[in-house]
Amino acid sequence: MNNGDAAVMKLPTTCPSCGASTDTDMCVMNVPHFKEVIIMALTCENCGYKSNEVKGGGEIASHGTRITLQIQTTRDMSRD
Repeated sequence: MNNGDAAVMKLPTTCPSCGASTDTDMCVMNVPHFKEVIIMALTCENCGYKSNEVKGGGEIASHGTRITLQIQTTRDMSRD
């Protein structure tokens, strides 16, 4: 994964814990053989609150795969 050129953007925001002004760091990365992801991180200098989030980005695929599972008994739901 070559993401050395990915730029980190700083977005002004408010801490959800204490209400102080802080920044959210956001970076858009392309994961090979998967898709584009958005990584967001917030650290409040005032209260120490931390939050990290990864969201799928990019366009919705034009096709996909449908998987259908038919449950007949509770044993079908067993992992063993």
